[in-house]
Amino acid sequence: MELKNGLTPAQVERFVWLSEELSECIHAINKILRHGSDSKDPTNPNHPGNKLQLEIELSHVYQAANLLATSGDISLQRMMTMAMKPAKSQWFHYEENKDN
Repeated sequence: MELKNGLTPAQVERFVWLSEELSECIHAINKILRHGSDSKDPTNPNHPGNKLQLEIELSHVYQAANLLATSGDISLQRMMTMAMKPAKSQWFHYEENKDN
């Protein structure tokens, strides 16, 4: 079965999973920005800490991207090649060794 957007239900499910994991990364990033990297949720004794939580969520994003790649939805090789290019320093205000 193909949907009107040309995707199969399995593809939609994979993209939804990636979207959910990206959302959880945003949540973890916001916790770091509000409370710091080393902070933990005081209401959850099992909370791993904000920094580790972000690493966990980023690993889930990588897992979702890997599934998309192994399913033929995206090229992980092309994505990793693009990721190896240096970030444009003009977008950063506080990086050391910034190009002027």
